[in-house]
Amino acid sequence: MIGISIDSSVSHVKHWKSIIRSKSLRWTQYRANSKTINNLRISFYQSNFLIDGEGRIKAINLGAGEAAEFYKEFTLMPLVVSKKYPI
Repeated sequence: MIGISIDSSVSHVKHWKSIIRSKSLRWTQYRANSKTINNLRISFYQSNFLIDGEGRIKAINLGAGEAAEFYKEFTLMPLVVSKKYPI
């Protein structure tokens, strides 16, 4: 699971980072520009896609509780924050 933000202003980026910390979001987070958003075909915010290891979309636009339940049901691995792309 990854998170993608389009925040660009300094204050919005600071707020985004504080949300990640305060909510203990343990998956990798990225910031994206409009070109990336267009390439991913994201048409509204907040959007989420659960994609399996083979690139198949398993679910779209789950709420936080639904995503947590889906994750618990279909994975055995704990969530890990990427050390390569720290927030």
